[in-house]
Amino acid sequence: MLNQATCARLLSDSTHLFRHMWGVKPWKVSQCDDDTKCWSVSREAPFARQPASSYESQTLLRSHCASTNWLEGTPNQHGQRERGVLAHRSYVSNFSRPAPAVVGTDLDIETACHGASFVRNWSRFAPCKNTKCANHRSVVLHRHATSCVASGYNLLFLHGRRLPYNLCRNLEWLVCAATGSLPLQLGAPIRIASPTHNLSTALIGSRYGGLPKGQDVFKYTSDDVFWLELCLLSQLCVNGGELFAPTRGQQWRCEFSIRGFRDLLATLRAPVAPYANAKCRPRTPAPAPIVGHRQRAVWGAPPGRLPLRHIFWLHVPKTGSEFSFTIYAYACGPSSFSVSRDDWPAMVDGDCGGNRSSLQASLPPHRGVSGPAREKYWFHRPPPWASPDVGSVVMMMRRPNQRILSSVTMLTSESEKRRCCGLEWGWHQRARLAAFQLARDCCRAHNGSLHVIALQPFSALLRLEGFTSCQAKLLLGHGCLAPVTLRESDILRAEEILR
Repeated sequence: MLNQATCARLLSDSTHLFRHMWGVKPWKVSQCDDDTKCWSVSREAPFARQPASSYESQTLLRSHCASTNWLEGTPNQHGQRERGVLAHRSYVSNFSRPAPAVVGTDLDIETACHGASFVRNWSRFAPCKNTKCANHRSVVLHRHATSCVASGYNLLFLHGRRLPYNLCRNLEWLVCAATGSLPLQLGAPIRIASPTHNLSTALIGSRYGGLPKGQDVFKYTSDDVFWLELCLLSQLCVNGGELFAPTRGQQWRCEFSIRGFRDLLATLRAPVAPYANAKCRPRTPAPAPIVGHRQRAVWGAPPGRLPLRHIFWLHVPKTGSEFSFTIYAYACGPSSFSVSRDDWPAMVDGDCGGNRSSLQASLPPHRGVSGPAREKYWFHRPPPWASPDVGSVVMMMRRPNQRILSSVTMLTSESEKRRCCGLEWGWHQRARLAAFQLARDCCRAHNGSLHVIALQPFSALLRLEGFTSCQAKLLLGHGCLAPVTLRESDILRAEEILR
């Protein structure tokens, strides 16, 4: 039976479903230990990596509790996703009294929100297999969310693309609910809508709502999420054992424990075993670095994975030119270049037996040149995707705000004005000179820090045509700072390229 001690055991079991629900994509089991986990990616940009410590600190500080619309993306009354009143990121629930958080299975939550007169229908939340069913289910989802808001409950119901649902968002919401920090919760308790007494652990991973789940063992369901929520709350709260008392529809207050949260996250981040006999690559220890003036980054193909060939390095400006050491160590060998030089990127002539793209294989000219030759020196050109000489494209990405601030810092340098940021960045001379002037007017760089001394030229610099969306533009074949305005469809296309 499910209780506080059983939950601790299940969460510590590296083979259990509860440890494999933390992938970036929702409802899909993370089968292997090296699958990307949701705490390792940015909250609103699943393709941007972040240290797990950032997720831990933001969740503990409850940075997003009151400012997030936890209903974002909810369909409207016609079943159209992300177009309803509740769907917009700026929507704020207009509760007339403190709003408790509601936790339970989909059907029990709907019963709680509609009242005792609601007729339970197990098929309302069953998986859909055709468009008509999916459209009907979207209308049901709209009614589900609006009825809970009308009843004065805080509900986790993310269905959008900007802030997609996964278990990390779920844990964030639980921490907010446990501390009374949700929008207009004002310290109100949590309502547990489903029975929690005598729950059998055999049900975990076995069904969808009241229906058998079928043969797809690599997916989890909303019922699995509820049972995991109970176990998470039992570890987050000192009084977590009270959750499993023989009551229904109980109002419950959590005595939140910071230590409990940290211990829980440490447990979840521990290595996991392959799920349900999934075929996973064996873990290999990192090779020992070769000691030199500058440490060599040695990167090799993991066992079972085909080696990269015809590597095209897409070097986004201000994302780490020294990454060239890693590229050359992989393609040409760890002794193929000098690590003692003060100049980078590292340079090697030739395609290293076909490991490098021939488009980047010849040795570029020395510093001081301009035009297309200089563009090739820094490898800032976008990849010609249709070319047979482009095999594996490798790039280092950086958070856009950090990359832009690093660019502004460089633009404040008088010495960089003579050599930086021209055609190889996709900039024409007039825009380039305007950017240098605005950067000098707005900012000062000192000891690696950027100080903004005038907001008006700083805002004008950020609004300069082509100054933003560098990484997406390069993926789409434009120069980093080319005067191109990207539409939402262009951004989605760039995301698809990354996937």
